[in-house]
Amino acid sequence: MELKASQIMCIGEIVWDMLPDGRYLGGAPLNVAVNLHRLGVPVHMISAVGTDGLGDEAVRLLGDMNIPISGIQRNELPTGVVEVSLDDNGLPDYEIKYPSAWDAIDLSSRVQGSPWQEQGSFNPKELPKYLVVGTLVFRSELSRSSLFNVIEHRDSSTSLVLDVNLRKDGYTPSLVSDLMYMADVLKVNEEELELILEWMGDEASGSSVFEKMSPFQPSHNQSQLKSILNHIGGGLGLKAILLTLGARGAVLWRTGTELLTVKAIPVDVVDTVGAGDAFLAGVLYGWVNDWEDAEALAFGSKMGAYVAGHRSATPDLKLDLF
Repeated sequence: MELKASQIMCIGEIVWDMLPDGRYLGGAPLNVAVNLHRLGVPVHMISAVGTDGLGDEAVRLLGDMNIPISGIQRNELPTGVVEVSLDDNGLPDYEIKYPSAWDAIDLSSRVQGSPWQEQGSFNPKELPKYLVVGTLVFRSELSRSSLFNVIEHRDSSTSLVLDVNLRKDGYTPSLVSDLMYMADVLKVNEEELELILEWMGDEASGSSVFEKMSPFQPSHNQSQLKSILNHIGGGLGLKAILLTLGARGAVLWRTGTELLTVKAIPVDVVDTVGAGDAFLAGVLYGWVNDWEDAEALAFGSKMGAYVAGHRSATPDLKLDLF
């Protein structure tokens, strides 16, 4: 598939999630890409897997799902593995192996269908409407430098969607702050939001850009929440913020508009691995189809609930299920 036919590019980790009952192919950007593909959205995935058996299996499985694999690189590092344990409520804890093949995504070389021409020169005009990246892939120097080059040279018509995934040993506050300043759309959960507010408060002590603000608390009413998101969105120059609140629903902040909220859909939770990724895919599906924000937010909530009620981050789904 040619990149120019894609509406969304996802860049980042491909991993095998090792759950108590088996292994499942995942990684936040891949989960978003797989869900979008199954919803019929042209999407391009850029990542790397090893030349080992797990890498072969990943490529085969993606091919079986008809996911374009032209942007999947192979290198000598092991294919990504995440040991996942679940608590009694289905909430996950992650042990992410390092180094992994996706720590060495090299976008200086030609990738078929990518925005790099034969000589390796960058052509930002070919990037699609949305560029989806998570913070985790920036933990290594090679992937980080390659991705910063993409982000910094993208055309203004390409919106950077930053999925904040704060995993142990996978980020620094300064790195995430730099990425947030570059983003157009920010997707966070409430724990991540609290950390971001703490970082912004620290920065405010030496800068007039941010004012002090208490950390986010679940008891904040909608007016307080809007003030918090105005603070973050205005300070970072964002176009939109997607905030997931687990069993309490989700929120969409967009500059200059009223705060939108959606209630969580009741579901018997199997595990929540990939639920946030499905939510993001659902919202993006609405946006590329020119839905109103409220409709896109509601669809994202349905997607997240569906995945939380099934094993694996990308269970089989069809649009008529919703």
